[in-house]
Amino acid sequence: MNINKIRQLLFDIGSEVSYVVHNVNCGGCGVYAFELHKRLLRNGIDAKIVVYHDNDPWELPLYSNIEKIQSHLITNNVPLSKTWRWCEKTNFGGFGHIKIEFANAVWDIDGSVPNSKSKIWNHFYSKMDGYLAPEVLEKVIKYQENWNTRFNRKDIPKMRRIMDRIFRANGLQ
Repeated sequence: MNINKIRQLLFDIGSEVSYVVHNVNCGGCGVYAFELHKRLLRNGIDAKIVVYHDNDPWELPLYSNIEKIQSHLITNNVPLSKTWRWCEKTNFGGFGHIKIEFANAVWDIDGSVPNSKSKIWNHFYSKMDGYLAPEVLEKVIKYQENWNTRFNRKDIPKMRRIMDRIFRANGLQ
């Protein structure tokens, strides 16, 4: 599948999910990114998970690279599923936003932004260096307490069905 068709697929998924599932960017962005990333990889499409963090100088994490934070936590046996433990050990105050990086752009339900313009999201959050491992994100998204509660987790099956239907309509798994 060519890059333009994949871009259209990502746009279509984001558009429909945002229309049907409310508040995805208010606590559901991690689930959205994880589910989308999983389907992209299953179809041989290379994509990465990017993290945005609060710009508040009092809450800057120990490392500006999410891969270093993950490594530090794993090395020190910090439970990855509880983000409040991340803060204790690395001053990582939580996820401001999570997006998918594909073809020199970052994607969420609102569409894409070129990498060259993706360093800031919503004026309050900076893109961290490195990429979040999908297996780490999978552990973190399991716990509602790690996320904004405006997103209704009962909508996750709807989100998955939309993604699956659009992937199938494009000849993908």
